[in-house]
Amino acid sequence: MEVAKYLVECGVDKNATSGKEKYTALHLAAFHNCRDMVQYLLEINCDITENSLGQTPLALAQEEEHKELYSLFKEELPPPILAIQNDDIQGIVKYLDNGNVNFTYQHQKTLLHHAAEKGRLQMVQILIQKSCLLSPVDEMNYTPLYYAALNQQYDVFKPAI
Repeated sequence: MEVAKYLVECGVDKNATSGKEKYTALHLAAFHNCRDMVQYLLEINCDITENSLGQTPLALAQEEEHKELYSLFKEELPPPILAIQNDDIQGIVKYLDNGNVNFTYQHQKTLLHHAAEKGRLQMVQILIQKSCLLSPVDEMNYTPLYYAALNQQYDVFKPAI
């Protein structure tokens, strides 16, 4: 792990992907049940999005039955992001009763970015009903509509065109 820390300190992209599956270090650490590495990568805000197979690090930990890692992800991820990852409508509604619908998370993404990217149409509709910004941009200058189109989430972006 010291080598990983050193590489990050030297400027290596902590979210770099490899192979056609586009695994990140966090995906691999979750798959191989490397708790300390997962903890470190979460602490430095590594990306938790899907690889090209549609798997998140959280999903890999669950699929591989790494219960301790799955619990760690659940502790570390913001509750609304976890709700979107798990398609938990009640969880997102509960958060929105007290939370900021336009709060920005990692990489300046909003909940609408995350819901659109995952193709969660019902969540997108709920966020819009709660008056979220419709075209916020993240640190890459991408909108939720861009992520929906990129991930071929047609149900999410058809109503917008």
